[in-house]
Amino acid sequence: MLGGKIWLESEQGKGSTLFFSLPFRSVKSSKEQKKQKGSEPFKSHPLHTVLVVEDEETSFLYLKEILYRNKLKVIRAVNGEEAINL
Repeated sequence: MLGGKIWLESEQGKGSTLFFSLPFRSVKSSKEQKKQKGSEPFKSHPLHTVLVVEDEETSFLYLKEILYRNKLKVIRAVNGEEAINL
């Protein structure tokens, strides 16, 4: 949807880590943004929900802001166990 990647690395007895990357685009000046009225990086829908599993408050707030700007509902879990129980 955003052109990113997601992958999982797991080691028996040690656990698993889920990774993701999202492409970064530089921000245009306010004049350029006005010229491109109505353009969105992707078509979002207010019913789309994203589960963010993040224990670091600052990282979560950053992700939440990006997702809210794209009209996505955000649910937070602070660890994997909490995410599974949602």
